[in-house]
Amino acid sequence: MIIGRPRIVVLASFVALLFGHPLAAEEDDPGAKLPKSLQQEYMRNRLGIEIINQTTGGLYYNRQYGVGASTSSTVRKWKGYRGFNTVSESDFYLAAGYEAEAMEIKQWKTTGGVLAAVGAVAYTVGCSMMFKSIETGNEKQLGQGAGVAIVAAIPLGMGLFRLMNKKTSVGQASISAKQYNQSLADDLRAGRTVR
Repeated sequence: MIIGRPRIVVLASFVALLFGHPLAAEEDDPGAKLPKSLQQEYMRNRLGIEIINQTTGGLYYNRQYGVGASTSSTVRKWKGYRGFNTVSESDFYLAAGYEAEAMEIKQWKTTGGVLAAVGAVAYTVGCSMMFKSIETGNEKQLGQGAGVAIVAAIPLGMGLFRLMNKKTSVGQASISAKQYNQSLADDLRAGRTVR
């Protein structure tokens, strides 16, 4: 059976995507080495991360005789856990022992909320001015309203970005969780009180 050129291209693309995805090796969880009697306490207090939105993609390139393949992966959003409960980003870092970073994250989110609120109010005012100018036929007010709405979109967008996204990367959170979990396992093994 002879496979035609279009089928080879599709097959090569599939193979490049299939084998091009990075396979993440499971890291050893420090709690797995604890005695069974301590594992439940460990699981109730450990820090974990769940990737919510990950974009992966692949590219196949063929110039008459050349073949190329590429893949990429981007983590956009993550969710933190302490034990079995979801925690905010600032509470995640607070539990990991990073008080200064937790306060910085809270400030970052608060600033985002203020920017979004101010931007939304100014945007509403600008749109109101534009609608009113349509009724009255005042072109100057239409331009002013459009200007206010356009300028207000900047803090609105910045604020929404801060509110909808994490300040830290999944890599930073993963390192913090790994350090905390190792310390937690060591504390439980030594009989110290869990923080």
